Amino acid sequence: MDVPFEKKKLNRLFSISTTFSLGAIFIMLAVLALCVSITGVFFSRNSLQNFYDSASKELSEFSDSITMFFSEKEGKLNVFAESEEVKAADSLIHSFVNESGEIQIQSYRKSLSEQRIRALCKKFAEHDPSIAEIYLGTKWGGYATNFDSSMQGGYDPRKRAWYAKASEGNGKVMITDAFASTVGQTVVGITRSAYDHNGNFIGNASIEVSLDTLTGILRTLDFGKGSFVLMIQGDGTILADTSPSPNNFKNTEEISLPGLSEIFQTGQTYSSLEIEGKTYFTQFTTNQKTGYRIIALAPKETVFEAFHKTLSAAITISLIFAFFTAVITLLLTWRVTKPLKTMVTFVKGFMQNLKDEPQDYTVRLKIKSKNEIGELAQNINQFIETLQAVMAQIKKSQEKEMQTGVEILSQAHNLIESNTLSQNIESKVKAVADLAGKTNEDVAEGVALLEGNLSQLSEIAMANQATIDGIKSLGDKIEKIWDIVSLINSVADQAKIIAFNAELEASTAGDAGKNFHIVATEIRRLADGIIDGTKEIKESISEIQQSSDTLILTSESETDKIQKGVQNANVLSKRFENIKNASEITAESSTQITRIIQQQAQSREKILNTLKQIAGEVKSFSVNTDNNIPSVSKKAQTITEDLNK
Repeated sequence: MDVPFEKKKLNRLFSISTTFSLGAIFIMLAVLALCVSITGVFFSRNSLQNFYDSASKELSEFSDSITMFFSEKEGKLNVFAESEEVKAADSLIHSFVNESGEIQIQSYRKSLSEQRIRALCKKFAEHDPSIAEIYLGTKWGGYATNFDSSMQGGYDPRKRAWYAKASEGNGKVMITDAFASTVGQTVVGITRSAYDHNGNFIGNASIEVSLDTLTGILRTLDFGKGSFVLMIQGDGTILADTSPSPNNFKNTEEISLPGLSEIFQTGQTYSSLEIEGKTYFTQFTTNQKTGYRIIALAPKETVFEAFHKTLSAAITISLIFAFFTAVITLLLTWRVTKPLKTMVTFVKGFMQNLKDEPQDYTVRLKIKSKNEIGELAQNINQFIETLQAVMAQIKKSQEKEMQTGVEILSQAHNLIESNTLSQNIESKVKAVADLAGKTNEDVAEGVALLEGNLSQLSEIAMANQATIDGIKSLGDKIEKIWDIVSLINSVADQAKIIAFNAELEASTAGDAGKNFHIVATEIRRLADGIIDGTKEIKESISEIQQSSDTLILTSESETDKIQKGVQNANVLSKRFENIKNASEITAESSTQITRIIQQQAQSREKILNTLKQIAGEVKSFSVNTDNNIPSVSKKAQTITEDLNK
């Protein structure tokens, strides 16, 4: 029965080479996907943790800078408040309380004490660009500053918030909330009370720092594209904002930052916010000196930018590696399966040869492989040689039987004296014909069994070879993965050694190596993380090795097929034993016929003529054995019928 075209096409599609190649590629891609997934999870977490750690560190350092900044301003304010010029302040310092309109500071006459205080204020402002204004407000309502511009009439420093804040401190330095200065800038005041030489209160001194200065300091912090930093005072007022649209001196409730208040309330330093449909990771710290909260916000895509680049590169490299591995696998598979295909083609041709006439047993399989395939080819050739010898022996036996029949017919003219003797001859000849027919049937069954045995041997060879190649290929792939993991561990160890040397160098550098020491510590921590990640990869590789063990179990299942082949061989042996027994019976029957023939004395001319015809047909017996024996039997029956007549 012909196989449908669709089924043939499907068989070609899923041949051994295709199945093995696809299996090897699938296993390789699975291992690569597992490695990329584990590495991706590790580096994604590491990227987020790096942001939190670096942001926490930089914000903490900035908070320290704020503390140092205000401490420096406190020191300058203390120097200003304790100066001889301020201690000598009196009621002669000009007051704007009872004036109206805009008064030019340079237009009115100044007392000596006011001139000295103004000169001192200008020195402080000249030497420190971050000072927006420095001034003294006296208890008499006087006001002395470093500015030479103008003042608005009615200005009374005693009613200002900074003055009240300073009075609360009783001589301690106080930091005010942000407010608008006399020159129109939004500033933060550092203020304290001033006393004369006798300890009597004479007024409050203050240094104002512009928020622009704080924003400039914050802009030095960079957490990537789209990130920005806010500095917020205790009441929620934004003092500094590095975003493209600054919100300085606005309250957090006025801008679109939902969830910011909850972050401050919970006290969790790291979190995330949804701003206009985008996710921002946040990290904040609180300055203990001022109570300011400094919070960094970075877009999710910025935080994971390095991770995405690394992952894309890893996937690209993996795909390139998979492509070249697939090509190599296909080439190796083709090289292995080519002799197998040659064997399959040869076996199909040989089986077809057994069905045709004349049968050719001289063909041999020509494969020079020095492996299991070559050994199987040699076994097939030996099998064909054995089959050739068996078939030659069968043919020889058939020729012998034919010759015996000719001799029987040549002597039959001496056996025709009675109907009884003729009937005996007819019976014996029929027995010979029946035995010959049975011999042919047994031989046909033997050939069919040989064909089945040969087919099973082919299946066993292909299955065992596929298993062996699969185990070897999988072992090679696992060894390559071990090499990669070892390389990663080696790089990580080298990184730890470099980090350790960097820490030693940093420790000898003192304060100048502090930041370098932190970087070295981070490198060593990252190397430890990589080593931990490779441990997970090793566990996954161990699981893959367990899977390779199942391939060995598959080869064991092929033993059953081999056992079936042995059973078929045993059956074939019994069939040929039957052929031998039948030949013996034929010989015995021939002996009996000979004895009967010897008892005959005469023969008739008609029988001799008929026997001559039979002898002519016997000569063609070797051409078609299956047809000749029944022909001989028919001629013998004709002789019997003639004798009866």
